[in-house]
Order: sequence, then structure tokens, then C-alpha cells
Amino acid sequence: FFTWFGTSTVLLDSADVGQCVNVDELSGNDATLFKKDCDEPHEAEVVVADEFDQDLIDAFLPGFPAGVCSGLLDEEYSAAFTTGEYDLGLVFEATEPERGDDFICYLERSDGDDLDEPVVD
Repeated sequence: FFTWFGTSTVLLDSADVGQCVNVDELSGNDATLFKKDCDEPHEAEVVVADEFDQDLIDAFLPGFPAGVCSGLLDEEYSAAFTTGEYDLGLVFEATEPERGDDFICYLERSDGDDLDEPVVD
């Protein structure tokens, strides 16, 4: 079990933009991310992998991931998000963000259906 869990999960400090995942929400902004191939059904795609700085901490509002994430999206992910077909999610481990805490932002379909290909090519 521990071997499977260790090879199947994505740690925040090693997440890559473009990585496809399933998101098992725990509480608040904490979640376990499970690796998925982008050409099979998956819940979300990592669109930002970064660390909190003071500006991002100031932009953080619980339940409003766009405050942190939207300004960090590259052009293609930003265009996908503005279509309204996707929602942003934010994952970090602490109750409140602190400087240097790792986080990821992800896009998921706004209708709740799984993705079956990458959000952008």
C-alpha cells in the first residue's frame, strides 16, 4: 500500500504544470493529488506550481482560488479559464498560507465531468 501511495500521489513541492491529477479534497485547501495520464479520465490539470510570497498571501481569500491563481496562469490556461468551461482550485497544506509554503492551482471542468485530454495542447 505504501509503495502504491508513494508512487501514485503528487507532492506539492514536486508538482509540474500540465500534470493531470485526481483531487481528493481533505479539508479547507488541503487535498491529496493522485497522478493520472492526461489521455484517460481525470479530474483536473495542474496549471500553477509555486510558493506563497507576501503578495499571494495578501490575495488569498478562503473559497476564492482565483484571487491567488488567476494572475499566475499562462496565456493558454488563462484563455481556457475565461471561457467559463473550467473552475480554478487551490491546494496547499496549511490552514492559512505562509511565506514559502508550496501550493498548486488546478483547472477542472465547471460542469463536474472528468477531463479526457489536456486542457491545452
